[in-house]
Amino acid sequence: MMRLKRAFRAQVIPIGLLQAGQPVIRRAGLAYASLFKTMNESVKVLSFENALNIAESKGKRHLLMGNGFSLALNPKLFNYGSLLDEATESGKLQGELRKTFDELNTTDFEVVMRNIRNAAQLVELYEPANLLLVNKLKEDEKNLQRILVDTITQRHPALPTDIKDTEYESCISFLGNFNGTKYSLNYDLLLYWTYMKAEGRLNCRDGFREPEEGDTNYVEWDLGSSHDCDIVYLHGALHLFDTGQRVKKLTWSRTHVPLHTQITSALADGEYPVIVSEGEYEQKRERILHNAYLARSFSSFCNKAAGSLFAYGVAFKDNDEHIRHAIAYGRIKELFIGLYGDCNAPENQQIIHEANRIASLRELLNQKRAAQNYRLRQSSGSAKGTKREVGMNLHYFDASSARVWR
Repeated sequence: MMRLKRAFRAQVIPIGLLQAGQPVIRRAGLAYASLFKTMNESVKVLSFENALNIAESKGKRHLLMGNGFSLALNPKLFNYGSLLDEATESGKLQGELRKTFDELNTTDFEVVMRNIRNAAQLVELYEPANLLLVNKLKEDEKNLQRILVDTITQRHPALPTDIKDTEYESCISFLGNFNGTKYSLNYDLLLYWTYMKAEGRLNCRDGFREPEEGDTNYVEWDLGSSHDCDIVYLHGALHLFDTGQRVKKLTWSRTHVPLHTQITSALADGEYPVIVSEGEYEQKRERILHNAYLARSFSSFCNKAAGSLFAYGVAFKDNDEHIRHAIAYGRIKELFIGLYGDCNAPENQQIIHEANRIASLRELLNQKRAAQNYRLRQSSGSAKGTKREVGMNLHYFDASSARVWR
């Protein structure tokens, strides 16, 4: 948990680590080196096969999947933005319901729905005669549930069969290259469906087990197994629901009920999908720290043992600052980052700059550890209590050569 908190802590890069002439930008209390240069930064881009060969002798190979994993299947369908922004821009969410998000200073649908439900209960208690307002609040809660379901599912295939068998097979082959943990930042069902299609060809421990009550249409998260998983949803997923007493996973194999129907039914029962839909880093941080599944999942990522991490479809933007810090504070020795298309394209240059920030922070931490270790040895005459310095090599690979879906 301590490393999890450190991964969320803002870091200041000392001026001494900056190259001469680099301006310092201050944003949200952080001091950053401006890594944008007048000349594009040139990097060596490996083929996916060559990247795997380098990682072969470096220990476990872990995978971090971002939105690019889903975009590789269908760029139009999975171009997700903020759920609140999408619902607003589509015209589904407006008027008093939209203003409620601003009043509560949140982008989280669950927070607003719970507040509306609580408000209806309080009005019933304090002003039982005001049925008009009570009914209005209850109707608004139902409308917000419908808007959430529509927004989530409108850009998602309704059934696993909407994806071709050849696409599944290609993805299964891609995932089979990783003998460590597969971490997903996406909340769609593509990864879950692929593992279902693999039918045992891939290790698929995700921490969910049969509930004690026996035959149900879901499986239940086992807190004790959360650090021994093959699949981890760092930002939650559409099929994971928080009932208040447990986190459960809805399963297609147990119900054969479409996603839209299952989500609608769960919301009607007062259950909410465990998803990090918030747009800003600070909001994501709050969401993760206040949910047991998300917090333990992120802790697993922070504490991942030394080895290699392949980042596929991850842009490392500011709203995923917690991911950047977790890698920097962690023990991964080889970081492979996928670039799609021309490495000189602005979006790829941005990824390269962010990767350099991660590497710089790791180096800074190693320098800090070295200084602490030196002082400890000087004072105690022993190496006991010293912290190991973990170097990290940065590599880039051609994302298209991974052939994830085709």
